[in-house]
Amino acid sequence: MLTAKRRLDFCGDASSVAGGKPVDDYTGDRGYSLRHEPLRKSGLQALGDIPWGAHFCVLYSSPEELLDVVAPYFAAGLAENELCMWVASDQVNARRAKASLGELVPEIDSFIASGQLEIISYSDWYLRDGRFDGERVMQAWADKLAAAERLGFAGLRLSGDTFWLEKADWRGFMRYEEMVERVIASDTILALCAYPLPNCNPRETFDVIANHDFAMIKEDGRWLSFKSVNRRRLGRALRESEGRQHAILEAVQDAIVAFDKPARSFRSTRRALACSVMRRKSLLGPKYV
Repeated sequence: MLTAKRRLDFCGDASSVAGGKPVDDYTGDRGYSLRHEPLRKSGLQALGDIPWGAHFCVLYSSPEELLDVVAPYFAAGLAENELCMWVASDQVNARRAKASLGELVPEIDSFIASGQLEIISYSDWYLRDGRFDGERVMQAWADKLAAAERLGFAGLRLSGDTFWLEKADWRGFMRYEEMVERVIASDTILALCAYPLPNCNPRETFDVIANHDFAMIKEDGRWLSFKSVNRRRLGRALRESEGRQHAILEAVQDAIVAFDKPARSFRSTRRALACSVMRRKSLLGPKYV
């Protein structure tokens, strides 16, 4: 677990900057509330400056969109004397990542040689020994932060692309993201997580947004950002919605059966069960009885 040295109250989210304060494109909210630390250059015109402890994500639709965000983000970090680490994937591998960043930072080889910049493959970071271990990855980030402090850098700026992530590993990775969200707000870290939008279904997109301070997405050729509501509030709202649905189904007199897949029902009214020639177990299946 990362050492807690300071705490930030991060409440600003934006993709446009007006009067020095960022503005959320969807809510109109503006401004950051900070207790101690100064803002850092994000390198992104859509965001402006962001505080230490910011944990945000980009939902990208193409390799070009990914590079459009991550390359200038790291260019700003190098200029700000931050230790920078880019964990690349097969979507944009380490060689292409270096070439893209090199267009913005001509002296990139010097930064790599000095140890200020590291660009590695996801397999060498997230999947050591062929599997993902969230606690191990968190400890590795803690070690990188300690190295940044020891070497005299202002802090740690990181980014990881999740193009490699398999559906079977999704829940474990979301638990890791929850851990990151809780921990890094108290440290000199900026974390940008990249998710390929075509690979995420609606519920997974919900998970991604809920586990980050804010999210970026490109719409009509323009980068937008929007605030992430607290995951607990989102979960409570979902449970309340399901409760209301159950209450409605219990109250109505009509026969209603709801399906989540063809030929498999998951909720029904009492009237539907009474009218059905099938037993409840055969109608709903053992999982729902």
